[in-house]
Amino acid sequence: MNINTFRMHVNRSTVDDIIIHLNECSSTFIPALSTYINIVEYSNKIYNGSTRYELYDNFKLIGLLALYDNDDNLNFITNLSVLPSYQNKGVARYLLDKCKRDVLTKDNKCITLEVFKDNINAINFYINNNFKLLETNGNILTLKWNKKI
Repeated sequence: MNINTFRMHVNRSTVDDIIIHLNECSSTFIPALSTYINIVEYSNKIYNGSTRYELYDNFKLIGLLALYDNDDNLNFITNLSVLPSYQNKGVARYLLDKCKRDVLTKDNKCITLEVFKDNINAINFYINNNFKLLETNGNILTLKWNKKI
């Protein structure tokens, strides 16, 4: 698989596309997404309130990054998910890089996100992509990326 054979879109997915995608990715989260989130409600929230960076293989949503641009001008990644069979192929990095490029055009050139402290693979991924630990609250880590000037 070559990342260039996939199609990048912003806000193309339907709520049903997001539900199917998150259900298929649920077990790849630590802990499993469905154990702490109602996927249907979360999918509707993502659809209605976020900018969605999406990667498709034909008509299949294989990667999804959802970014909230909150009223206080904060950029917050609420979701970054990749179908299991497409993991470790550059999909997540591709989506994150596109998101970062778009954030650079805004006044607030930083992104925050939260990750469970047991999700070592996700933490390492974000650290390798220049996110820094901002704070720890129980079993949740808040990470932040700032544009280097």
